[in-house]
Amino acid sequence: MIQETIKAVKEAEAKAQQKIKDASVRAQSIVSEAEKEAEEIIRKAETTAAGQAASDMKAAEERAHSTENTVDEQVKGELAALKKKAESKREQAIQAVMDSLF
Repeated sequence: MIQETIKAVKEAEAKAQQKIKDASVRAQSIVSEAEKEAEEIIRKAETTAAGQAASDMKAAEERAHSTENTVDEQVKGELAALKKKAESKREQAIQAVMDSLF
């Protein structure tokens, strides 16, 4: 009877050791899978961030070009107005000189 009890205890210990080994293998498998998933999530996040950065850069360039075009048009308008004003002043100056000579 004691031998049967000892045998049963040894069998229980062996089963427990096997369960510990199985659990350790399963835990390593879970950790490995989690690491792979984390790497995939990071890769996708990096890809998304790079795409977003490229999109933001393109939008900023488009805004810069639009602003540049707007400013260019404003400058051209102001330049035309100044030329017109200068021409008007020129005509007035010529008239003033003519009036003073005669």
